[in-house]
Amino acid sequence: MSLASLISFLKSKESIIFNALVALLTVGGQQLFSFFAFSCPCSPTDNLRYGLAFLGVPALLLLIVGVIFNDNTWRLFMGTTYDVSIQERSRQSLLMKYKLLCFVLGNILGRALVAPVTWLAVTLLNGAYYVCAASEYTDVQRYDIFRGMSAEDRRRTLAQFPCPQLVFSNFSRVREEIVLELKYQSQVFPHEASLHPSRERGPEQPVSRAYNYTGLAVT
Repeated sequence: MSLASLISFLKSKESIIFNALVALLTVGGQQLFSFFAFSCPCSPTDNLRYGLAFLGVPALLLLIVGVIFNDNTWRLFMGTTYDVSIQERSRQSLLMKYKLLCFVLGNILGRALVAPVTWLAVTLLNGAYYVCAASEYTDVQRYDIFRGMSAEDRRRTLAQFPCPQLVFSNFSRVREEIVLELKYQSQVFPHEASLHPSRERGPEQPVSRAYNYTGLAVT
């Protein structure tokens, strides 16, 4: 394949290559951001705000940046809109104009959504942000170890689950199960949300085991 043919091929796939590069850069940035910046506070009420902020705010910023730095955005708002007066335009030409406007807006949003959608997908697959945000709201009625606690103590204990160094040893087994369940919910969040009302847990499922205050499974 000659150089000219290669350049022509790359130009024909410009949109796909651009989207792939944006997705790869977003994945790398998310990993670095999580490693250097994310640290769950492991505190009631703070966990939810912190987790949702790290999940949603970067995605929103990436969307805004994607719209602003799209060439079509500036062409749309800085270009000449009317070359003749609107009174001289026919109904058909106005319809074509609106169709073209919708097409351009769709192109802008389509490209701008690549980075935020990638960010959300990677963070939900990782599960760390969701575990931080949702840990204190987990349903733990099936665990005997929580039955003697007040609601406030239970929330405080669950809020510490994203930080294993803060969890007492008798809660370690329970913590592992709850964290795994939250990661599962994060990774299949849309599907899980639609099936959750009809899902029931049977006594034979491993996540339904109860624990006493020594951390041992009750048979």
